[in-house]
Amino acid sequence: ARIEQELAAAGAVVVAWSAAGSASRWVKDEAAFAAEHGKLVAISLDGSIPPMGFRQYHAIDLSADPENFGGSAFDALEQAIATRLGTSETVTASDTPVVSYAAGPASGNETVPWIAITPIRVRGKEPDLQELADDLNDSLASGLARFSYLKVASKASAAEARAAGARYVLDSTLRQSGSRLRLSAHLRTTGSARQVWGQDYDRPFDSDTIFDLHDDLTDRVITAVADPYGALMRDLAVPVLDKNPEDMTTYEALIRHFVYRQRVTADDHAIASRAVELAVERDPGNADLWAALAFSFMEGYKNRYHEQENAAGRALQCARRAIEIDPRSAYAQYALFETSFFNQDVPAAKQAALRALELNPRDTDAMAMIGILTMFLGEWEAGFECFNRARKLNPNGPGWYWFGGFYYHYMRGENEQALDCAQRADMPQYHAYHAQLAIALAECGRIEEARKEAQQFVEHWPIALEAYVENIQRWFFATPELATRFRESLLKAGLELP
Repeated sequence: ARIEQELAAAGAVVVAWSAAGSASRWVKDEAAFAAEHGKLVAISLDGSIPPMGFRQYHAIDLSADPENFGGSAFDALEQAIATRLGTSETVTASDTPVVSYAAGPASGNETVPWIAITPIRVRGKEPDLQELADDLNDSLASGLARFSYLKVASKASAAEARAAGARYVLDSTLRQSGSRLRLSAHLRTTGSARQVWGQDYDRPFDSDTIFDLHDDLTDRVITAVADPYGALMRDLAVPVLDKNPEDMTTYEALIRHFVYRQRVTADDHAIASRAVELAVERDPGNADLWAALAFSFMEGYKNRYHEQENAAGRALQCARRAIEIDPRSAYAQYALFETSFFNQDVPAAKQAALRALELNPRDTDAMAMIGILTMFLGEWEAGFECFNRARKLNPNGPGWYWFGGFYYHYMRGENEQALDCAQRADMPQYHAYHAQLAIALAECGRIEEARKEAQQFVEHWPIALEAYVENIQRWFFATPELATRFRESLLKAGLELP
């Protein structure tokens, strides 16, 4: 009981990992409490890797000179503790130190849009209908709130929403006609009542399957509205597209980051990366921005867009910083998944993937990429199931969602299906789109078309072609057979890699 009291009262909890400590159930329990409450500062006394469940939290290595804890490692420990206690000094994003960055006030959060959910109107005599409407209201509110870039007010009237400063209102009507049910949902602005999005969902109504109906409608509405590639983000992006990074608010920088992830071009990467770097410097306590910065470094590493020195390592540190700020941020966990994967820490990547989807099971951005990279770990069926759920939940997602289908069918020798998925991606400015089209066309025996796409790939690949061989290894480090087959297919398309 005394230990629990001390843990609860502490502002920071230093957990010293060692081979013996990693085997101790008590140490793991205390570390779990510290991590859950955002207090964990991990160190390693003997250089050993922390146990499963704690590898996503960076452990400061104090093993180099155990008799004289000094130098950069001890400075990093002091900085990490200061960050937990809220007494650290500001460090800019460009410094990207080994462990910890400043946690400052979330100065950009005043621009986060409020979205109000009005009570669902019910038209029908079925007694279960009102109960379904009430449950849907609650689920929509909690589901939308899982997207950390939104603020949500539940069961407010349109007038109350405007008075509270909400920028958007989600209103819905539930109608019953015989054995059919229709949910009509609309997203509007509060000021001009401009409709941003609207959709009717027709479903069979059966009291025996009402829970399945509830889950399906909740999934559809939340994903259509709040997903990074949903209606809300599309509307918020419009006034940001022509802004210079220096003129963007911190929230606009986050929106511009999602625009890049939709388009995946070198020009968009340059703009979004600069915007996010500036935003992190202004708002260093914002977990979403640190996650976006992690993705910016990672996109440079994955696509060779303005790649910086040690981009994968810096990305991982930014993701860890995001989780230090907010361990319950689904987007931070997603960033940790991807950065751990490309740093080839598979156990940490798998754990972060589970955590990201647990915290927000309706973020199709995370779901699609987790599915694709899980396939690249050799877990083809599990990865395809995850990817396919993302594609079905958000049919308006970016074209790269279809890459998951391409790889799955390609590895199974289902070349026509692979070609269909590659064509559906429809990202003519993205080099990977042309590479996959070239491969699929070649495997289908359409060599001349494949050669044209291979040439398009070369024209869009941002640096020397020799680097593409290394890039294949970065993506397919766990499935070398896929890397070999990739090169063979490109050779069929007339592209002989160095």
